[in-house]
Amino acid sequence: DDGDEAMFEQVEAANRAKLGRDSEGLAAADADGDGELTTRELAGALKVVRQRKPQKKQVMAHMGHPWQRDANVVLRKQPNVYADVSASWSRPMDGFMALVHAQEWGVVDKLLFGSDYPLWEPAAAMTQLRHLATLRAGDLPHVLDETVESIIHRDTLALLNLPDPRIR
Repeated sequence: DDGDEAMFEQVEAANRAKLGRDSEGLAAADADGDGELTTRELAGALKVVRQRKPQKKQVMAHMGHPWQRDANVVLRKQPNVYADVSASWSRPMDGFMALVHAQEWGVVDKLLFGSDYPLWEPAAAMTQLRHLATLRAGDLPHVLDETVESIIHRDTLALLNLPDPRIR
């Protein structure tokens, strides 16, 4: 309807401004509640992009915090939706549970490393992310070292079919 079309245009314009890409570029959404869209509107916008441009890759920032569990469900259901793990260590229990859920749901391969620079330098972010794999809650599931290392070493540009900016 007209509301969806207006929302789609707003998301496209925001993405072009944020990423410096044209409308055929990567569709990204920042789920940290910057005030531009409500959570419900953002979810609707993501759905509109998926339906109208199913080939576009979408990346949810911060694993969709504070809705990481829902984000894992979306990752499982939607082939072109990914999530970065930036700042997941800043709330250790939330980050721990989000990564454990990603393992249980089989979506670790859709998680991308992000440091949330300039708040964290990449090296510090890797250290903090690795720390989540040291946490234990008795005999309950925990974050596997392999999970963290796969996120850190994943070739995100290739996964998202983006050119390497270092190669001209």
